[in-house]
Amino acid sequence: MYSKLVVCGYVWLRHVATLEGKRTIVSDYLQWYILDRHSSVIDRFKDGLSALNFLTALQQYPTLLAPGLSHSQKKLTALELERLFKPDLSPSGSNRRLREGQTLGYWADYLLDCEEGQAAVCVEDVFMFATGLTLLPPSGLELVPKIEFLDDSLFPMANGNVRTH
Repeated sequence: MYSKLVVCGYVWLRHVATLEGKRTIVSDYLQWYILDRHSSVIDRFKDGLSALNFLTALQQYPTLLAPGLSHSQKKLTALELERLFKPDLSPSGSNRRLREGQTLGYWADYLLDCEEGQAAVCVEDVFMFATGLTLLPPSGLELVPKIEFLDDSLFPMANGNVRTH
């Protein structure tokens, strides 16, 4: 332990009698251990971000760029999932379009049931079934999932061919 304290700047070790003195030593050691000993790596990382002025943009607009750069455990809601899927609808006024509208109503009700825990699966399970992804990526989806209405199938079908940015 003595050698580690010497590295972080404590050349003269003396008896520390107060709790505040111990806290100061621990704080200084943690500062060195977590930040200072990695300063060259952090500097190289910042230099890489400075290429193409990305670091400057990140410093100027942190709230704008943070959602795309950081992971979030935010739960997917029924409304978000409903808006994520784009329905491929028949021409307006047709009988088929009326059935599709009714089906979209059932879809919205089902998603709400999933969100409220009244269905056998949760909203994330539906998203996983439809896209093959467990979470919505921060950068969004490259291909927007769509709802196609098939006359020859009574059950939902998924095409997991969804790519992320």
